[in-house]
Amino acid sequence: RRAEARIVWRRRGDWRALKPDSTFAYSRIVTCDWENEAQGEIHIERLNPAAERPVRRDADALLADLEGVMRFAVGNAKSLVHYVAGLRQRGAINRLELNTLAAVGAWAKQVYWRGCYDNGEDEALVVETDPPPSFKYWNLQITDEFWRSLDYFNTMSSVNDFQAWHAGNGKAYAVIANRDPGVPNWLDTGGYLRGAMLGRWNGADATPLPNVTRVKLADLRIHLPADTPEVTLAQRCEWIARMRRAQQRRFGY
Repeated sequence: RRAEARIVWRRRGDWRALKPDSTFAYSRIVTCDWENEAQGEIHIERLNPAAERPVRRDADALLADLEGVMRFAVGNAKSLVHYVAGLRQRGAINRLELNTLAAVGAWAKQVYWRGCYDNGEDEALVVETDPPPSFKYWNLQITDEFWRSLDYFNTMSSVNDFQAWHAGNGKAYAVIANRDPGVPNWLDTGGYLRGAMLGRWNGADATPLPNVTRVKLADLRIHLPADTPEVTLAQRCEWIARMRRAQQRRFGY
């Protein structure tokens, strides 16, 4: 007997009905202010009682399910590797391309910008964007070549609209580099000189494509606004410590 299911959004007091043939649902929690925003909770609850206690599954059925989990894990890992490889094949190296991903069920009002980075030890990528007048949120994150998240507890591998320093001209600048450039919005590649980058415009009234410029670290200041402040090692360590504590509270450590 199929269990009655529904998605309840307690914050707004409404709900989302699932179709009878639904097999899964995606849910995302967006946190921009890591230190102060409360972590959302998601619970699955059966609303109608079972007519009778379920029959215990035999070993063959359990084995089939476990094999299905393994197939999913392997297939998902391969798809992510192929995804990054496809970006490189299309020439999206040290540049970004727009994609709505509407065909795979992404948020209706979310537009992605994606590409690969390829840096030398003494180089950096300057990602420059003029945020649209209206939006719900935006972010930029970097991964390794297998689309795996970097160490976001001990380095900053992402930045969002709340965290980002904005220049006096209204633009936002991120610097992707393996060494600390001494400026705000540094995305630390954590020793990976090649990887991928992904950004999002969500609920925005425009979807500009950020510009990416590959520069020498020694010449970085030439490519940044004159009002870009200096970030000292002590300031960087304090910022990362604050973000680490915020993540620990988020995961209940």
